[in-house]
Amino acid sequence: MENFYTLLGKKENLPTTAPFGVVECFQTWQELSRRAEAILHISITQTFTPAYTIALRAQQIAREKLPRTRIEVIEVAFYATSY
Repeated sequence: MENFYTLLGKKENLPTTAPFGVVECFQTWQELSRRAEAILHISITQTFTPAYTIALRAQQIAREKLPRTRIEVIEVAFYATSY
């Protein structure tokens, strides 16, 4: 891992990302719910991204607004890297 961070420190113009929002997540599920009875959201661990927490919040909204669609949110707590 140290090697990775050393290489990362030497790079310029690295791409950046931002997590999706609760509303965006819910709207995506709302669209999918028109064609699906159930939705499975698999998220990378919350150690690295707020995506899991955001999905849980969207799931709470969906339970109220999409009662006919089962939505499960799973956090994957392992990862692998390569470079």
